[in-house]
Amino acid sequence: DELFMHRALLSLAVAECGFIEILLAQLRSRSSRDRTHRHSVAAAAFLGALVEPPLSLPRGIQDFPRLLAAQLLNHLNEVWSLLGAVLDSPLRDWRPVCVRGYIHDCAAISYAAPPPPSVTSNFLRLCLSEQSSS
Repeated sequence: DELFMHRALLSLAVAECGFIEILLAQLRSRSSRDRTHRHSVAAAAFLGALVEPPLSLPRGIQDFPRLLAAQLLNHLNEVWSLLGAVLDSPLRDWRPVCVRGYIHDCAAISYAAPPPPSVTSNFLRLCLSEQSSS
């Protein structure tokens, strides 16, 4: 419960300080220079851990991750195009466990902030492609 409390409080802090806009600006500037997209992978792990509301915490604290999810909803196209770009990059150097972990993080994010229909089919195609299933 202590870890979940920490994550919930961190998600509140991230939401209240407008960190999503800052994070997206940094990822946007780095994605054109970094073909491995390692910063987007790290961001997905970070956001995936923060948007899942833990059920074992008091009701008011369970709402903290929802505040972060509400901010993600305002940036769906950008978030999902950055996440999809990772899967569209060369993954042959990735270990299979890293690909599965990344897809798991994306699934956690999609539960809180579903990808828009315009990117859903392409994102799923990339997840299921031979490249990402290695």
